[in-house]
Amino acid sequence: MNKKKLEQLLDELLPDSKVIDDINQELAEAYLDSAHAKSDEDTALVPIGVSITVITKAFFKEYLDEIGFGTFKVMLALGQVTKKKSGYIEAEHGFSTLHYSDVAELITVDFHAEMR
Repeated sequence: MNKKKLEQLLDELLPDSKVIDDINQELAEAYLDSAHAKSDEDTALVPIGVSITVITKAFFKEYLDEIGFGTFKVMLALGQVTKKKSGYIEAEHGFSTLHYSDVAELITVDFHAEMR
């Protein structure tokens, strides 16, 4: 199996459209729940309807059941993407990392200012 086939399979198992729907739902819930939005400053700074770019999507094979924090990991850029000279990417409103189960169910969402 070549790289192209693996990428296609990953996109079939966890489509970009699902990921973008999930982050938009997460942002909408943060704004509806004012207590959550106030306690999570990074989320509060991301406007509804901001452009979202999928930066990375990965599948992890966990060899120990005790480690399993999710099988899929996706990093998104929130807002306009710019590149730094060293090759690191910056995004207008920061980044978000989403973790999914082995059946592509969202487990957790993290927001962060820098690409990591």
